Amino acid sequence: MARRLGYGTRGLGEPWWFRLWGAFSVLLGLTFWGTLIYAGWHFAAKYW
Repeated sequence: MARRLGYGTRGLGEPWWFRLWGAFSVLLGLTFWGTLIYAGWHFAAKYW
């Protein structure tokens, strides 16, 4: 049942903090790119 939920899919299995870091890094990346695009859009709208 645990295997069905995604645990132990890589053989050794992953600790919970590894999953947390993966999710956090994705969220951080999305926030970074979102901010970059948002700032660029505003800059273009203001100075174009």
